[in-house]
Amino acid sequence: MQPKFRDPLGWALVILALGLAVGSASQAQDTVAFNRDIRPILSEHCFQCHGPDAQQRQGGLRLDQHQDAILAGESGKPAIVPHSAKQSEVLARIHSQDPDVLMPPPHTGKPLTAGQV
Repeated sequence: MQPKFRDPLGWALVILALGLAVGSASQAQDTVAFNRDIRPILSEHCFQCHGPDAQQRQGGLRLDQHQDAILAGESGKPAIVPHSAKQSEVLARIHSQDPDVLMPPPHTGKPLTAGQV
């Protein structure tokens, strides 16, 4: 039985953390593509704080462009390490028990649970 993810953001973050979000037009349709599959979900849930608006961006982290999402933010750790979920800060933040570290932050009202990720 495959796990069920009720929240599309859970799927997006798992895929991002696993480094599978890089896609191109020449790849098969069953391959996940960042712009086609992931970017719209992040846009809805993450770009307010980690998007294109430099004035609103927090943590020095920009997730709306793949080349920026794999760089280190203010934490000094890369948000997404392609093909290495364990080294991806995104996954660590999603699973954190510290409300000051947890992403998305509790005050957003959009929490993720371990079952969603």
